[in-house]
Amino acid sequence: MSSSVQLLGRTKKVLVRAPQTDDLDEIARLWTDPIVTQYIGGPREPSIVLEHFQEYAQDPEAFVRNEHERWWSVIERSTEELAGLCSLAEKEIEGHVETELGYFFLPRFWGRGLATEAARLAVRHAFVDPQLDSLIAIVHPDNAASIAVALRLGMHLERKVLRPEGVERQIYRLFRSR
Repeated sequence: MSSSVQLLGRTKKVLVRAPQTDDLDEIARLWTDPIVTQYIGGPREPSIVLEHFQEYAQDPEAFVRNEHERWWSVIERSTEELAGLCSLAEKEIEGHVETELGYFFLPRFWGRGLATEAARLAVRHAFVDPQLDSLIAIVHPDNAASIAVALRLGMHLERKVLRPEGVERQIYRLFRSR
């Protein structure tokens, strides 16, 4: 496994690395929490979440090639607990494929700056690709915390879009620094 998949990086507050099988219970808790998922389509079925991330943990590079998603577990360094996930994934937006930055955290870790630190590492990783000119965040207009993270990263509100499931979202964009 390449080091870019295994360990994305560390900051003062977080260690960001590939999901491991030991993370699966907390990842399932994250994706089944109605508060965490209220702006991203609601709670997921635990067995589907576990299957998805078990497959990812077994071979992240194959998963990235096949699914065009890269995931990282975000570990709070002071407690060594899984605080959330950070991701880069291809998403179709109005007929164009974009790279979306995602960040999802358990409520007990909210308000500590962990999402911003982890997302900054993912942004740096994304822009290693010379073909990638920008990243987006697809955010529910009522999700003030996610909007705040996007703004701290330097993203700017670009436009509103209607997603395939019929819900309105805001697109925040960050262009590569030249």
